[in-house]
Amino acid sequence: MNNPASITITPVHVADLLAEGELMPVYVHVIDHLTVLCCDLAVRPLGAKVLSGPGGRGRVIVPGNSFADYIFFIGGLFGHYGSSDVTVMLALVRLFRTCVEVLPANSDRLDVLDQAAAAALADAERSIPRPTDLERVRSAVTSLRSKINLQRQP
Repeated sequence: MNNPASITITPVHVADLLAEGELMPVYVHVIDHLTVLCCDLAVRPLGAKVLSGPGGRGRVIVPGNSFADYIFFIGGLFGHYGSSDVTVMLALVRLFRTCVEVLPANSDRLDVLDQAAAAALADAERSIPRPTDLERVRSAVTSLRSKINLQRQP
C-alpha cells in the first residue's frame, strides 16, 4: 500500500448482538479493516504460481486466488447479506474506492473494481427501500466509477 495513513477506521454502530446475556454493539468498521487487506492485495501479484525444478524439469502448479476472486467474494457476501443497509453499502463502495486509490493508472484491476461497484449498486437497488438512502449509494457508485474512468486515461 502506498500510504497506510490515508485509511481511517471509522466505527459506525449498525446493530446490537445479544450473546450470553450481554449486549454487544456491531460496527461497520469490519469493512474498513477489510479495506486495509484489499488494498494490500490490490498491489500484490496474485493467482496461481508455477514452480519448476532445476533445469526446467518437473513442474508444480500451486493454485491461488486472483484479485477478482477476493473482490467478488467480499462484494457478493456484503451485497447479499447487507444490501438493505445503506451504511453497509456505502462502506463497501468506500472499500472499492480506496482500492482504486492505491492502484497505478491503467491497472487491469480497475475493471474488476468497476464491475464490483456496478454489482453493489444493483444489490442496493434491489434491497434499499428508502429512495433517499438509495440515492446516496447511487451517488457514491457514480463518483467511484468516474474516478475509475479517470485512472484508466493515459
